[in-house]
Amino acid sequence: MDSETAKRRMIAAVDDTTRRLGGTWHRESGPGPESCVLSDGTPGAHWRYLVRRDSSGDPVHDIAVLTALWEQQGMHIDRWGTDESPEIVGRDGPDTATLSLTAWPGRYSVQATSICFPGDPDQL
Repeated sequence: MDSETAKRRMIAAVDDTTRRLGGTWHRESGPGPESCVLSDGTPGAHWRYLVRRDSSGDPVHDIAVLTALWEQQGMHIDRWGTDESPEIVGRDGPDTATLSLTAWPGRYSVQATSICFPGDPDQL
């Protein structure tokens, strides 16, 4: 995978997630390049992207919807946080290495990390 494909697929995964959750989302950071390690052990790069919505929804419902969607896409789901501030992380998806929803009271955030690709993050 190349840099632009990895970025495009990651942004599309975030856009799909936020569209399903509804509301108005704002870019918090990224997409920005970071270092990672490719499967053969050589250095590579990936993109990280974070968006937020200054309102919450129904975390139980939203997490159930995203869990089902991400599992259908083949992701492994981790659950973190508390009942008041739950978080789910989908790992090893078709378009992202990680994709997460954090549902804080009054604020949601979605963060993604692209699939690692050959390259130097300092050159991107």
